[in-house]
Amino acid sequence: MLKLLGQGAQRINSLHNQAIDRLGRGLHIAGRDHDGIVQAVEDPAYGYLLGVQWHPEFLLYRRSQRHLFRALIASIKKPALG
Repeated sequence: MLKLLGQGAQRINSLHNQAIDRLGRGLHIAGRDHDGIVQAVEDPAYGYLLGVQWHPEFLLYRRSQRHLFRALIASIKKPALG
């Protein structure tokens, strides 16, 4: 996540009323909002395994948010492992 969005605070849109309570095995918190709610998780062991709670599709005018989609497309184009 750090490579995609850069260091420091990012503008997000938190449009949900549910939040992550417990992380799944291998997941790490990659971002929180100002209220401390987990907004992004990742698992570096899987290469590109990233989940966000906000809606980057509504923030495409922000370059940092477009990086998320470019990285997703790039990960799809990579050959499958195994």
